Amino acid sequence: MDARIERTTESLRAAILKLASEQHVDSLSVSQVAAAANIHRATFYDHAKNPAELLARVVREELADLRATYLTPAYVREHSVTEAIRENTIAVASVVWSHEAIFRHLIDTPGLTTSQHLLAPHFEETVIQLLTDKSWILPDGVSDPRLSRADFTIGTARYLAAGSAAVVEVWLETAPETVPRGNDPERYYLLIEPLLPRWLTA
Repeated sequence: MDARIERTTESLRAAILKLASEQHVDSLSVSQVAAAANIHRATFYDHAKNPAELLARVVREELADLRATYLTPAYVREHSVTEAIRENTIAVASVVWSHEAIFRHLIDTPGLTTSQHLLAPHFEETVIQLLTDKSWILPDGVSDPRLSRADFTIGTARYLAAGSAAVVEVWLETAPETVPRGNDPERYYLLIEPLLPRWLTA
């Protein structure tokens, strides 16, 4: 990547994360983000259509890095699928917690952009990758000719994505005061693990 583009990308990343932690991303203007990133407004549009799209991309890139770490064939060869899911899930919760203020705005203030917008696509892509790379873990019952493995994979991915993103909201909303700094990534795994299909985590 060109050094100038890389600097602009990083400036935009820092700007959107800071501004979205201060107010709901839907209330931000392109001009605000551009000014915070010290770039021209026109340059912003080379990177995103609006602040919400920029924020979604920044967060999803962080989460995609985790998927590239914990769900690679090399990692799973050395760990069970269950261990890979657990470590990835806790790492995702850590990223969310590092942007706690942003997610609290998304949860507490009604808007077009929600925590689901930021998280569900990541969870969906993760499940699709997992079930595609490790198709042997699909349950034996997926044999009705009216239901292809692709249908089941996509259906499962979207179902788990929506549920996982919803449980993130519960995890943040119910943070116990006894936990240091208010929450604990492993607590998110404790909430979501019993809800995952047994054939996926067995």
